[in-house]
Amino acid sequence: MDRGRFGYNRVQMQSSGEFEVEPRSQRMTHEEANAVVQLWQRQQSQAEAVQSLPTLGDLAEALKIPESSVADLLEQVRAKQALERHRPEAPPVAKRKNLSAVVIAAAVFALCLLLALSFVFVRTVSTGSPTAPEVATTTVSPAPETTSTEATAPEAASDGVPSAGTPVPEAF
Repeated sequence: MDRGRFGYNRVQMQSSGEFEVEPRSQRMTHEEANAVVQLWQRQQSQAEAVQSLPTLGDLAEALKIPESSVADLLEQVRAKQALERHRPEAPPVAKRKNLSAVVIAAAVFALCLLLALSFVFVRTVSTGSPTAPEVATTTVSPAPETTSTEATAPEAASDGVPSAGTPVPEAF
């Protein structure tokens, strides 16, 4: 039976036969025990660090000035630190130079690419290369008819000579 974080959840039987309910906050796992010890150590080291910091009295004694003067100086230092924290940081000069070098290199590359493409475009337009070859055709006059019976019309067409009236492409 679990009644929450601080409830009772462990029931043990006593030697007398009675049940004893043990509060949950009394027992912990090994991981919880380690975490508690680490937290305690961290708090102790922070407390020691705070105790080792100088006080206004320590500085006043070392500088041989009143504590009120040290307090005024401390306020000035803290105000300056607050301004520096809220001021946006400018990138270091070296990073800005590298960035501008990259931008310049990209611009030069783009300009070279543009010039190369324009040269190719102008060259294709000026040469006037046609998209389809122009073919001139000529009509061949009919050959004189022969009275020979040896060659027939289909055979004459198969010898490579076109029949009369067929347009023939001109040679270049």
